[in-house]
Amino acid sequence: MKMNSEPNLQLSVRPDGEEEIDLRALFAVLAAEKWRILLAALLFLIGGILYVLLATPIYRADALVQVEQKSTPLSAIGDVADVLESSSSSDAEIQLIKSRSIVGKAVDALDLTLVAEPKYFPVIGRAWARWFGSRPGQFVKPLFGLGQFAWGGELIKISHFKVPHSLLGQPLTLVAGEGGEYQLFDEDGQLLLSGWVGQRASGYGIELTVAQLIARPGTKFNLMRKPRLEVIQSFQKRLKVSEKGRKTGILALQIEDPSPRRARSFLDQVSKFYLRQNVERLSAEAAKSLAFLRKQLPKVRKQVENAETRMNAFRQSAHSVDISIETKSLLDQIVDLETQLSELNLKKSEIQRKFTPKHPSYRAFMAQIRALQQKKTELEAKVKDLPKTQQELLRMTRDLK
Repeated sequence: MKMNSEPNLQLSVRPDGEEEIDLRALFAVLAAEKWRILLAALLFLIGGILYVLLATPIYRADALVQVEQKSTPLSAIGDVADVLESSSSSDAEIQLIKSRSIVGKAVDALDLTLVAEPKYFPVIGRAWARWFGSRPGQFVKPLFGLGQFAWGGELIKISHFKVPHSLLGQPLTLVAGEGGEYQLFDEDGQLLLSGWVGQRASGYGIELTVAQLIARPGTKFNLMRKPRLEVIQSFQKRLKVSEKGRKTGILALQIEDPSPRRARSFLDQVSKFYLRQNVERLSAEAAKSLAFLRKQLPKVRKQVENAETRMNAFRQSAHSVDISIETKSLLDQIVDLETQLSELNLKKSEIQRKFTPKHPSYRAFMAQIRALQQKKTELEAKVKDLPKTQQELLRMTRDLK
């Protein structure tokens, strides 16, 4: 009979029916398996160290944009309307910043659909170049004699790269030659074109100009033109926009990218195009308002002249009657109320577009109009108690104002 020498973890039952662990047996099990535990911990430690050393670092860029709040009739309704208006405005600006129009312009300005980078040895090549690579032209000695891979010090800059639609998203390989010469191959190894640095080369529907190429002869580079929509959607997903605080009107932009320079440049471009679009939008609105005012100005001037003529004629017929203090007080209040009602009625269509009749903000807006109309009715009732001459003078003065 074979005896089992490994310790077993025993569970004992106390009088109250609860199970109790035997700690001595537990420590005995841990002692017996100590080498396996140490080996597992060591493997995890080594794996973590390798990940930290080999993983590509991700950089984060941040930017702040202030949104100027426009004054709207909602500001006079109450706190609830203010919160809803501020939230609606901020949400609209966030969606505008992340729109295809803004992100697409930033992608085009930085030519982010272009991929042109050295081809590194799998797994460790990129990290090796990051550890030991220095300035461009100071090449790191290739490992294992694999000179076709980049190991540090290589650089490529493309000033023009155009491919036919069939090659969009297809990886191409550029091989550096002697004296600034290079060759471009497709993924099947077929030669597509040959060229020289600084000169335009073409072939198979491809146009390529390499502005700068620093590499040992035989070093390979990855070259690709990605579909524009795919790149835009990728940056839209990675771009994070949120409002800092409550009702601050300050939007925080954030993006993460393996290239710190690309992350910073992208946010700079997004901010620039967003601000430019805002300026253009406000300029268009101002131009429309100005055109409307210029169209209305002759009509309003004619109305003012007619009102002045009528009032002067009335004063002459009434032997230079002056407006009394009581009449002037009523006049100022009525004119102020009519001004407020005119502004609210002009902006009524905007409220109807944003909210339904059952919405609290819409009800509050309509309640404000009704309250002003009620107050105006009360003042007009007081006007009827004035002498006929003062009533007529008040009416004409109100029309003129």
